[in-house]
Amino acid sequence: MAKQLHRSALLAAAACGLIAATTIGPSAGAAPSGQASFHLDRVSCPTSTFCVAVGTRGHRMNGVDNSSKTLVERWNGSKWSIVASPNGSPAGTSTALRDVSCTGPKFCMAVGAAGTKTIAMTWNGSKWTIVKSANPTNVQYAFLDGVSCPSSASCVAVGVQYTPDGRGPTLMERWNGKSWSLMIHAPTPEGNNPVRLNGVSCPETTNCYAAGEFDLGGPGQPDALILHWNGTKFSLSYPGNTTSVSYLFGISCVSAPNCTAVGRLQTVYPSAGPVESFVTRWNGTKWSRASSPSPGDGLSELNGVACTSTTQCAAVGDMATPAGGRTLAEQGSGKVWSQVTSANAGPPATASSLTGVSCRSASSCVAVGNSELQSGTPAEHENTLAEKWNGTSWTIVAGPTPSAS
Repeated sequence: MAKQLHRSALLAAAACGLIAATTIGPSAGAAPSGQASFHLDRVSCPTSTFCVAVGTRGHRMNGVDNSSKTLVERWNGSKWSIVASPNGSPAGTSTALRDVSCTGPKFCMAVGAAGTKTIAMTWNGSKWTIVKSANPTNVQYAFLDGVSCPSSASCVAVGVQYTPDGRGPTLMERWNGKSWSLMIHAPTPEGNNPVRLNGVSCPETTNCYAAGEFDLGGPGQPDALILHWNGTKFSLSYPGNTTSVSYLFGISCVSAPNCTAVGRLQTVYPSAGPVESFVTRWNGTKWSRASSPSPGDGLSELNGVACTSTTQCAAVGDMATPAGGRTLAEQGSGKVWSQVTSANAGPPATASSLTGVSCRSASSCVAVGNSELQSGTPAEHENTLAEKWNGTSWTIVAGPTPSAS
């Protein structure tokens, strides 16, 4: 999954020395039986007693979800519980949820993929219902990676699409409270190289920023990309630089002139350097890279970010250590960021990663991801991971063990 480093890469990059700013905790839930795999991608917390996390349950072989199904969990302020959620049709279609946005306990929108098409579903306070999402024509596949809903009648979703001739035009959709429609005027960078938008944040119904990357000059040469829509027109920004490859996985905007996007960056010219965490800030005029720690042993990345004010943001991700992949958490208030203590699943887990975060205040956040219980060919065996922030440290919150069926 592009939102996080492959576990094999994390393990392979581990060398010597232990990263001190992490703690090992109990595994979140019992280890699933067989080859089942469970992971949470994103979380949305409109109140301190209502959070929704979405992801996938099923079987995972060589990094690919096989016969996967949706996974939705709800936090009531004290514990997590599994909520029934529908899947794509016909029966047996592999379905995954990749992001969720809630305006309150009675409305959430979740998006992802069902087979080779996009999928979207709404929560009305009692159940999840699939709503028809927009799908581009004449493409090999399309899926949605991010969604933001400033109101129940206004959402924007972003993702990726690939055409038979190898192009990947920008994919952006809008919800008007009744139906989804393609935002067909969303621009693609010059050259029509594939674009992937991983996250979106809409501080207003007519003001959205989407973050991702596009292939600059061909596969394997990604460059970070920001797409802004002001309700009328679009504009593109490129916060990376000419000597590196870069990705943006998450974005959070507290207002139109105040956004923060996170991901990873690697200098490749004149020589290859380590994979570093990447934080870039929008001040209403330009994007500027902030100084963020990269404590991993050659690999550090931030997958999600949540800002509660112009001076307070929390970001989560993962990094390589000699002991395997470990969670990474940082916080910042502008140009300078710092690492904070994060938790990792204990045995039988061998690696942990955080992929999404949502904050109500500087002292109240929830993050989700997964722990790896088995890696390598031919199967991956993962369990869900959830943590909460109390203003001082991150601690694991035990969750339920989903069923693969």
